[in-house]
Amino acid sequence: MEKKIRKKYYSEEAVKKALQIDSFRNLSKEKVMEFTSMIPYMEKEVAMEVIKQFPIYVDFAKTVIEHYTQICETILATNKEEYEKAVDAHQFVLESFSKQLENENLTAEERANLSDKMIAEAEKITELYLQQQKFHERIIKTIGGVVTVTLGVTLTLLGLKVIGSDDDLPQIGNDENVA
Repeated sequence: MEKKIRKKYYSEEAVKKALQIDSFRNLSKEKVMEFTSMIPYMEKEVAMEVIKQFPIYVDFAKTVIEHYTQICETILATNKEEYEKAVDAHQFVLESFSKQLENENLTAEERANLSDKMIAEAEKITELYLQQQKFHERIIKTIGGVVTVTLGVTLTLLGLKVIGSDDDLPQIGNDENVA
């Protein structure tokens, strides 16, 4: 049996010709599977341009990313409100200690005790700030991960090579669009 050398697809037109279609819109399941089998043999730019024409895949990826971004924005807004309330509570305690320090009848020991309490409160605010920063980092990493996974899964699904012989793949004749 003669082994066929796989041709490389250098244009959208060559891919359409091999699939025997006029457009990438509204492809049948079988044509999508044939296309998927051809991806490893396409130039990367050609594959990406064709994938962009699959409204279902592009819309799916966009929708997932948009929804997840909205969820993260809601979480960040809620967290910001809670953070600000916590900081305000600590600032209220600091102001209360500060007012108490204005009392001229306080002993040196009482003043030192209030000062220590003020330092402890300031440290709590700093700790809240650090926790807030770590939370934001986790959200950003999570968003990045979801975007990466969504795009990766979409492209992987499109790029999976169907198991079978090269004879099962659509073939095109020799022309200027293939090597």
